[in-house]
Amino acid sequence: MLNRTSTALSHGTQPDQPKYPLLSDFFSTLLTHHPECPALATFADIFQQHDIFGLDEILEFNEDRLRNDFGMSLGNAQFVLGRVKAEKKHIDCLSRKK
Repeated sequence: MLNRTSTALSHGTQPDQPKYPLLSDFFSTLLTHHPECPALATFADIFQQHDIFGLDEILEFNEDRLRNDFGMSLGNAQFVLGRVKAEKKHIDCLSRKK
């Protein structure tokens, strides 16, 4: 799974809720594990331009939103959503063990 040294809380997140990584860290780590997907390097910047910084802020996005609002290809949108959901599941599982 991804490195969780940096975290971001969205507006209204309570301290006892799971902390999700910053998108810059998430995509940087994802690119390290998937160098065959060079477009990953640009996604953190694209989200940052829209004032979206934390993984928790894109949890409810769908393929259409990623494609239409952020210019991702269908393949990249599907890949990113799959990795986001896997990361959320992993973090939530760790949070329940505390």
